[in-house]
Formats: sequence, structure tokens, C-alpha cells
Amino acid sequence: MANHIETIKKNIETLDKLRKQIPGFEEHLTGVKVDRELINNMRLHDFENFYVWLKDKTQDEIYLTALVPLTWKELKPIVIKNTRSDFVKTVTAKSEKQFQHMMNSRQSLRKYQSLWRNTDVLKGIQGYLLNNPLVKYDNYYINVYAKWYLQTLVPSDYIYTQKEIDATEDLINKITDSINFDEISRINVSQFSNKVTESIRAKILTVIKRGSKLKCKDVPGDGLLIPGKIYDVSGSHVNSDGFLYVTVKNENNADKQYMYTVFEELSKERESQLDDLLNLLS
Repeated sequence: MANHIETIKKNIETLDKLRKQIPGFEEHLTGVKVDRELINNMRLHDFENFYVWLKDKTQDEIYLTALVPLTWKELKPIVIKNTRSDFVKTVTAKSEKQFQHMMNSRQSLRKYQSLWRNTDVLKGIQGYLLNNPLVKYDNYYINVYAKWYLQTLVPSDYIYTQKEIDATEDLINKITDSINFDEISRINVSQFSNKVTESIRAKILTVIKRGSKLKCKDVPGDGLLIPGKIYDVSGSHVNSDGFLYVTVKNENNADKQYMYTVFEELSKERESQLDDLLNLLS
């Protein structure tokens, strides 16, 4: 069980780091300002769910230590004894394969609610998963109740610090402050915002291009980049989520796209080119 407790601790450390890095995330979690757009755009769903899960666990190590890895033979009578559903009893009595199939059912969220409301059954299923870490379930409840100690959450796609947030605000302020009312009252706002977006996108892609050299500052989720090492960029693009991605050859000698925020900031030369863009817009 020690390794599962360590996984929980590591996930808590990552969650705490993100709460400090992203003030808007902290505000969302604590209910100061609920921001679904932030959660969706930065793909923070796992960490949000983990936070909710932790709120019910005041002593994580005691809770985890109380979970005992169970075999199928040990789980079976627990489920049959404690469920009120004749269907669940019948399926559970048949075979382990049938039970796993039931757990993966798209209907299980609604159909087997009694399983998740019964503490003995829930702990039994968690213990079964501890004994069978390779079993994969496409089931929301099982994912929420088990993944936090079976899986290390990686923040490779969530690295978006206060520096990036401040830079975005600064850019927006520079653009809006450079426009007077007479100018802005005569334009099509949607058309203007689309053109600004495309201009910034195009400028970024001319700055971060094939041949650029970037220094890794954070280890991504796959663990295949080395902090401090310089990587050559073979391509770049702004993804549908609005973030800049670059393609580099990782430590497996494979070309892969990584979020730009995994790497060091723009050089002074690139900042100068960004200033040129702002001057064109002003």
C-alpha cells in the first residue's frame, strides 16, 4: 500500500503547485469565481475532480491504509451481500469477466448507483482494483474513486504560470489602450478581433519556427525531455485549444509535439519582434 500512498502524496503536490501557479484555478476550486472556461481550455478536469475527491478525505493515509487489495473471490461475496439489485447479484455470481463487463457498461452510472453508495462495496471494488491495476474501466465512478491512488497525474498540458497569464493581460491592455473611442466605434469588433488573433498567430509561428533552439524547463508527462537541455524545433503550430505547440525530437529519438510552456521563455530578440507587432496594431 505504501506505493499508493506515495502516489496520492505526489498528486497532492502537483495539485498544490497548480493552485499556486494559476490563481484563477484556485478561485474556481474555492468557489470565489467559478470558471468553466478556464477548466476546459486548460484541461484541468482531472485536477478539479481530484480536489473534490480530497475534500471527503481528511486523513488520506489512514483512508488508503484501510483499503486492502482483494482478489475476485474475496470481492464477489461482498458485492452479492451488500447490493439490493438482483441484476447485479446475478451478474456478479456468474463470473469475473461478466462482472468487469457490467462495470464497463455505459449504463452503470445510472443503473448501479447502489454500488457507489454502499461503503463496503465501494471499498471492496477499490481493493479489487488495487489487486488488478491493469484492469481498465470506462466508468466515471470507478475512475473518480480509484484513479487518484493508482495513477500519477501529470501536468504537462497544464503548465501555464502567472507569467503567461500576466503576459496575456499585458498584451490585451497594450492593444486596447492604443485605440481611442472614435476608432473603435467605427469598426466591426468581431472582424477586428479575428484579425488580431490571426496576426498574433502568424507572428508567433514566424518567431518559433524550424531551427529554433529551446531550453526545456519542465518535464512533460511522458518524461522524455530533460530539464536544462537544448532542443531543436522542427515545427510549430497553435492548436485548437489556443496554445502554442512545438515539435522536437525527444529522448526516444521520436518527433513529438509539446506545449511551448514546457520550455524557456522567448529571448529578448523575440520580445523585440513581439513589440514590433504591437506597434503595427497601435
